[in-house]
Amino acid sequence: MKRIIVIVIPTTIIAVIIISAIIYMPRAVAIPPNAKYVSDKKCYLCHRQQAKNHIKSAHANSFKSLTENNQEKNPKCLPCHTTGYSKPGGFVDVKTTPDLAGVGCQACHGPGSAHTENGLSKEQKRQSVSLNMPNSCQSCHKIHQEHIDIKSK
Repeated sequence: MKRIIVIVIPTTIIAVIIISAIIYMPRAVAIPPNAKYVSDKKCYLCHRQQAKNHIKSAHANSFKSLTENNQEKNPKCLPCHTTGYSKPGGFVDVKTTPDLAGVGCQACHGPGSAHTENGLSKEQKRQSVSLNMPNSCQSCHKIHQEHIDIKSK
């Protein structure tokens, strides 16, 4: 009997640890293909501290530099100074999609409509946006090395 207990208890503990690790292991994010861009105001409702920082940031105000230089319609500038330009549901122009002017939350995290749906669990919300975004920075910030007018920024 003691021999069975000595074998069963450690085996059970190890099995519980392995199963827990599998259940709580971070999963790859799969942003739904039908996800759409939403106003950052939706993000700000829950992410208040991030909103306070973002509103004052150069990212949030990046579109102003285009308007100050009459470049607000320049297709070479819009991908990096707006949210979702040339993507389904992304920035079109200031009149049509004013809430997507500037670099908003979804420029890095991906379209947020699935994330902001009511009734989703925290885990479902977490899985509906990209949290692994270090590479997304390079798509715009590498241009600073090539663009002579903005090299110092």
